[in-house]
Amino acid sequence: MKNKGKQLAFTMLVIACIGAAILLFVPVTDRHGGVIMPVEETSGVIIPESAPGDDMADEAINHYPRSIPQVSEWNTYHGDHTLRGVADIAFPNQLTVLWRLAAGAPVRQPPVAHGGSIFAVNARGDVVAANPQGELLWRRELAAEKDQSDGPTSRLLIDAPISAFDGKVFVGTDTGTLFALNAQTGETAWSTSVGGAIRGASNYLSDRNSLIVIDQEDGALACLDVQTGAIQWRSERVDRSDGSPAVSGNIAVFGSCASALHVVATDTGARLRDIPIENGGGQVADGVALFEGFAYAGTRDGRVICVALNTGEITWTAEVSIDEVFSTPAVHDDRVVVTSYDGFVHALRRDSGESLWRLEIGFMPGSPVIAGDKVFVCADGILHMIRFEDGVELWNMPLADEIHGPAVLPKMLVVGGEDGVVIALGPDNPVR
Repeated sequence: MKNKGKQLAFTMLVIACIGAAILLFVPVTDRHGGVIMPVEETSGVIIPESAPGDDMADEAINHYPRSIPQVSEWNTYHGDHTLRGVADIAFPNQLTVLWRLAAGAPVRQPPVAHGGSIFAVNARGDVVAANPQGELLWRRELAAEKDQSDGPTSRLLIDAPISAFDGKVFVGTDTGTLFALNAQTGETAWSTSVGGAIRGASNYLSDRNSLIVIDQEDGALACLDVQTGAIQWRSERVDRSDGSPAVSGNIAVFGSCASALHVVATDTGARLRDIPIENGGGQVADGVALFEGFAYAGTRDGRVICVALNTGEITWTAEVSIDEVFSTPAVHDDRVVVTSYDGFVHALRRDSGESLWRLEIGFMPGSPVIAGDKVFVCADGILHMIRFEDGVELWNMPLADEIHGPAVLPKMLVVGGEDGVVIALGPDNPVR
């Protein structure tokens, strides 16, 4: 039943995407809580060559340092602001469960880590914070604003991955409200409505001290002040977008149901470029990974594409599956790792898209991550460890009916489980 339900959901998504795809190039005018439960105890700079209707710059300036995310941080479901999904952390060929923390309800979004703490959200709308030893620091129940009646306060539905930056945890909801919680205490710093439902992770603009998030229905980016939650700008709508924006320097990139990638200026919200993914089936329903001036994404019809952001050229296309590649690619120096819904993990050359290896692990794998010389993927409740070099599976462990993640931290991986727990795994020694 679980597989049938997910396949129905994907079918509904595809119908909605195709029905809305004709709106891509039509300009549209912009549209313009809770209880704390205490417990004891850059990467790149890209200035486009030109943008239609916008006198942005006469020449391109490019700077792409080969940075690795800080090992103590895992700010989004896929690492740092570029959504590369890479950490320079080595793990042995076998892991053990270090601790389990009860979250109170199924944890269906990947955990994140920031400022020495680990954060997760459950299906009831509770956000929990833990230290690296798995001890609960605080629990926060998110609820809709109470109306004038005396009825009970309703819980919020959260289908978006959370993120954590600048001392705050950011949680998007199906009602369109984005919450910013103090990472130390769980108290609300602010909450702001961006309009439509939020289904993707928010992301951080460090040079502007701002946050961006996608309104799912419109595919419009909203930029908010990190300190106050005030909306600074809102980009034009493009089409429905279930993914998350990636940030590199002064641009944000995301995909949509319009079979395109969209490049937006982070200072003004101007839409700089739409990059069409032609020949049908080019809808992008997950995150886009950025590295050294290129964007990497998967599509509904099983393709993986590499795009040069300054020109908008698709430099290569790899047809890896007849099923959806609705996962965010993990991008290393010389190869790209993706998963497809027919149960395969694929490694491609980063410069050409040539297939290097593929491994069948079954079910519908989540977005892969690369840690040192290994690839980690969650699929059907099992955490898989794969050798990065040749695709040999080294180890796996069933953990729950379904798991999500992992977040990669020094000495541990952290996943969320359908059985209502946050699980940390690492070398067979205590993390103290």
